[in-house]
Amino acid sequence: MNATHTPGPWRTGVDVENCGGGMNVLAADDSLRVAHTARFVRGGEVLISEPVAKANAHLIAAAPELLEALKACVSDHDQLAAQQVYPEEPMPCGCKVCQQMKHAIAKAEGRA
Repeated sequence: MNATHTPGPWRTGVDVENCGGGMNVLAADDSLRVAHTARFVRGGEVLISEPVAKANAHLIAAAPELLEALKACVSDHDQLAAQQVYPEEPMPCGCKVCQQMKHAIAKAEGRA
């Protein structure tokens, strides 16, 4: 089962409403805030700085494109491995890198 998410691409935008040192992650048409990252301070200790909050927003904004690229990479690698290793019995690649990529996809789709 694939989890559905707000279609990408997403982009970052300054949080003008809260001004908490964070950023919004917006859907492509800017009509929807997908996520928000913020600076976080507890008891005077900065746990998430403004630069880290902004970096988190950029990473989140790239997620839909990263997921699609990862799926394409796994598919291409599986096809190549099937042709080169077992042309008579095609099977998905089971190398460590492919396993990591498949786990990341499952996590993004809510299956891990």
